[in-house]
This record gives sequence, structure tokens and C-alpha cells, in this order.
Amino acid sequence: MIIKELLQFAQKYKMVKKHLLIKHLDLSEKEYRSVERLVDEAVDRGLLMRARKKGTFRLTRDGEKMIARGTPAPARRSVRVPGGKDGERERKPFMPVPYNAKDDVAYIISKHQLPRFFSKKVEPELKGIPAEVPESAFAGREDIREWDVVTIDGEDAKDFDDAINVAKTDGGYTVGVHIADVGHFIPEGSALDREAAKRANSFYLIDTVIPMFPFAVSNGICSLNPNVPRLTMSVIMDLATDGTVRNYRFANTVIRSKARLTYNYAQDVIDGKAAGDDWLKKLLHDANELMAVLRAKRVSTGSIDFDFDERKIVLDERGEPVTIGPKKRLDTHRIVEELMLLANRVVAEYLSKHTESLYRVHGLPDEDKLANFERIAFNRGYKLTHDAKTNDIDFAPFMESIKGKPDEKLLLTLLLRSMKQAYYDTDNIGHYGLGFEFYTHFTSPIRRYSDLVVHRLLKKIMRGAKDIGAGAFQQLKAVAEHCSKQERIAVEAERDIAKIKGARFLKDKVGLEYDAIITGVTSFGVFVEISEYSVEGLVRFADLAQDSYTFNEDDHSLTGRGGNMYMLGDRVRIMVHRVNVERMFVDLIMLGKRK
Repeated sequence: MIIKELLQFAQKYKMVKKHLLIKHLDLSEKEYRSVERLVDEAVDRGLLMRARKKGTFRLTRDGEKMIARGTPAPARRSVRVPGGKDGERERKPFMPVPYNAKDDVAYIISKHQLPRFFSKKVEPELKGIPAEVPESAFAGREDIREWDVVTIDGEDAKDFDDAINVAKTDGGYTVGVHIADVGHFIPEGSALDREAAKRANSFYLIDTVIPMFPFAVSNGICSLNPNVPRLTMSVIMDLATDGTVRNYRFANTVIRSKARLTYNYAQDVIDGKAAGDDWLKKLLHDANELMAVLRAKRVSTGSIDFDFDERKIVLDERGEPVTIGPKKRLDTHRIVEELMLLANRVVAEYLSKHTESLYRVHGLPDEDKLANFERIAFNRGYKLTHDAKTNDIDFAPFMESIKGKPDEKLLLTLLLRSMKQAYYDTDNIGHYGLGFEFYTHFTSPIRRYSDLVVHRLLKKIMRGAKDIGAGAFQQLKAVAEHCSKQERIAVEAERDIAKIKGARFLKDKVGLEYDAIITGVTSFGVFVEISEYSVEGLVRFADLAQDSYTFNEDDHSLTGRGGNMYMLGDRVRIMVHRVNVERMFVDLIMLGKRK
């Protein structure tokens, strides 16, 4: 039996109940236990909901929609049999969520069929890659090892693929963005290249990295480690005081990073809380000033600035979560972000004038979803203004109006959900979210294959090539589609590991009460985020206060017959009710609203 058949049964008999399943499907007790697990899965997915009578389940609107669409059960993933014939596949069943938290990563690898090992074909090539860059590799490169170049990354980072230098001048700023020249060591079509192309990106699972390249490449010869020469592709730009790019050039360079900075330390230097050499203080202060200019310019030209804190999960040596909470965004994060956005935009615009290219694009949002978001924002007291000529939404005043308000994180999250996903394509439609006509990914070739492809395209044009050819263009389209698909898998895997760790974190907190905010209202219950930990759970209809609720899809609210009402953004008090680590689910009890 599959979920769709179960839902059709619920639709026919108006409910799912044990004696009905056994009678009408002629099930044994053993067979019923298997179906019982299927019922749990359907409830977790919001396709069935618990009715008031114990042991009874009813079809939700989402369940009805699934039947109406004729959606088949999702196919199990399979992987190619090592050494097998073309087309021969080996089915790999998902392992259950492990009892031991240390095995959570193995579960995610199994569930999403992530690559665990590199092919043995890469081993001879790895042996041929030097541990350090030989001086012979400097030939034909611009030597800028004396420049004040630094990397800025997180405390735990091991692979550094971007470095910067910034200096304020009399008429503006001189900026250098230097990116690891991975392509110098990874020939196109090599075993290492094929392996990277298949993975398409690195996978980050909290404390575990599944790299796109072996660590000897990603953390070694290609990583822009301090005080050693490294080969880079550089974008060197001259900017006016208002952030306008007056001139730029590309160069194959050799650099020597003068410092491996962390975001926290660099921020402390800017704030005067940490010591630093004079050259470093000037670089960081100039970069911080330029960041503010670039950010203001970007927002003023239509960019939507989703500037909110991410979630940080800290694990102990057993893989158990110790703390979960927001990771504060610093100005140093914004410095790196703005400079990378600038370099990516410059490269994209240059390539658009010379060849077919790989773009990072983001389409116009769905009008209905955007109108729905506008209605939700209005209900919470915020208005989105429209351009008088184009009727396009001007997001800048709205973003300013919610800054620092209790609703800021919720509204930014809902706005993000109303947008389409960005993806890779050879057809440039622009990037709606960033407000850029041209945009690509160039700055992370160690962890994104798309960036390595863009590096190769840029090198060809720098060498004087006029066109990449029809065959190469078709291959480029395939790369765009594959990289987009792999990126979605990476996002799903990262989301799932966070769910597991969130459930593990709350498993010993059953019965405890917390402040929370409603982040979603559906036909089967209310999604709520615990404010202190940024962990989400579900208050099911059956676990709401003794009242009969009606779901209003238009304004995402629940209205009870007794007048009680819950809607998006409401601040509530909840109690942790049930935690199911195996299903990555947290059930909550609604205790009431907070004033």
C-alpha cells in the first residue's frame, strides 16, 4: 500500500480507522502495523489529520489536492552499481534515523544519496598535484604578492576561495577580488573535474563537509591560505565614491594572503575592540565604508536585502546539539557579501558582451503569492508601496519600516517564501531579488562547479576566443540544469540535518513552556517557531484547545467557534508535547497568545 491509496481510502470512507482498514482491505494484524506507520507518515506530511475520536484520521485539503493531482508515490532513489553496466542500477533503501546522534550525517547521506567517497580514478591525478605552488607556475601571471590581501571567513572554515584588498583613494576606491584559480590544477574533462561536475557543489551538514574536491585540493593547493603563494583569478576595479564601477580588468595573478581573518576578529578590529597593524585597520575601515556605499546603492536600485540572522547549531563530540540559536550577522559578513556580489556582477556583464555564458537568474515572483504576502503584511500594519509608472513594488521603504521590529524576521521569511527559487541558466533573465540585469557565480570555484565553469569561460575570452561553439553551448545548458538540481538537494539535506538536531535538542524538554511565534497556518495545524531556539514544531488541530476551528486560506488564519483566532505572526505560549526524532518532528501544545 502507498500513501495515495491510503488517502483514497480516507476519501471514500470519510476517515481512516483501524477496524475499517482491516475489514475493507483484508489486512492481517502484521500488515496493519505496516499501514499504521504509513498513516503516521501521512499525518507528518499534512495529508491526514487526527480527528477528535481517538485512533481516527481524516483527509486534509492537502491530501485532497494530492489525490486530485494524481500524484504518484515518490520513487525511491537509486545509484549506479559500481563497475556495473550502463543503466544498471542498485536500489539503496534509506536507513532509519539513527539512535546514536553521531550517525545522523550517515542518515542524511543515505536519505539524499549524497556522495560518500571519491572515485579511485582521481587518485593518480591527486598524486600529481603539488603540495605547494611551484615558481614555474608564476610564469605569465601578474605578481601581486606584495599587495595587502586578506581572507575573511568563519572560525571553522578550512577552504578559502576568496581574498580581498580595498583602499580608499582621492576619487573613490580601488578594489581587488581574488578567487582561487582551481582550473589551473583541474583540467577540464579530468577525473577530478568529472567528479566535481557530478557533485556540482559541496554539502555542509553542520559539523561535516562533503567537499566537491578532495581536501588536498579544497583545503590545500587551491585554498588561499595565509603567507604562502597562491594562484588566483583577480577582478581589479576602480570605483567612484558612490560605488559606480568606473573601470575594471581581469588578470591571472599570484597572491600571498597577509592574514587569515575571522568575521569576529575583523569586526572587533573595526570596532576598536582588537589590536591590528595599521595597514589592516585601514583596509578593514575602508572596506566597511565601501560596503555601506555598495549596499545602499544596491537597495536603491531595487535589490531586496534579506538581512537577518541565520541559525547556529553547536554539537558536542557525540553529535548531540548543545546550543541552538541565532547567529548574528556582522558588518564583516556584509563586506565579503557586497564585494562578491560586485565581482559576480562585473564578470557576468563582461561575459554577456563576448560569449554565451552561465548565469545565476531569478525570475519575477508569482503575482498571487506576492499579493498574498502584501495582504499579510498589511494585516500586520505594514504597507508596500508601488512605483507610480511601472506598478512594481518598491521594497526599500518596506524593509526600512520593519527593521528592528518584532515582525521583521517573520515578514522577511514570508517574503522569501513568496519568491521563486534562483537557478542557473544560459538564458539571462536577470536576477529579480538582487535587482541585477547581469549576475553569475564566479567567486566560489572550490565549492560550486558553476563558478569553475565561469572561470573557464572567462579564461577563454581573455585568451581571445570569440565563441564557445554550438556543442559547448549545449553542454553548458546541461551543466546549468544539473547544478540547479544538485543545489536543491544540498538545501534539502542541510534542512533535514537541522530538523534532526532540532528534534534531538528538544527531546528532553517535553513538558517545558516557551515563547514562540506562528510561522505557518495550514488546514491541519499551526507551525510555530520557538523564539529562543529558532526550532519549529507543529500544533495539530487535535491538540488545540477544545474548540472547532475553521481554516481561512486567504489570510492564513484559524478561527474557532468560540471566537478564538490564530494567524501568522501571532506571539504565543507553547508547551513541548511530543518529540519524534525518527520522523524529525516536534509536536507542541498551544497554551494561548502572548500580549
